[in-house]
Amino acid sequence: MGVIYLQKAKNAKRIYAICPHIKTNSDGYKEEGITYPSMLVQSTLLMEFYNECGIPTSCIDYIETHGTATKVGDPQEINAIHNVLCKNRKTPLRAQSQ
Repeated sequence: MGVIYLQKAKNAKRIYAICPHIKTNSDGYKEEGITYPSMLVQSTLLMEFYNECGIPTSCIDYIETHGTATKVGDPQEINAIHNVLCKNRKTPLRAQSQ
């Protein structure tokens, strides 16, 4: 199990790492239920994140995925990653699921 505790730097006693940009999303109510993933929303989140950071997706070498190990969640996540990070790549994208 891994835990990340985020706190404003001005309030921290110690700083182990800095997250210069963080973005989250929720696609809200859907007929299937709030926990049903959306490839479109995940793709949008990834595109917006890298655009806001000014990082070309071709520069990404490694991604750690959510990996729900469900028939519903994993295909949505992997398709979003493929659509945003893997098209027109010249090198493989390494990934690990948590």
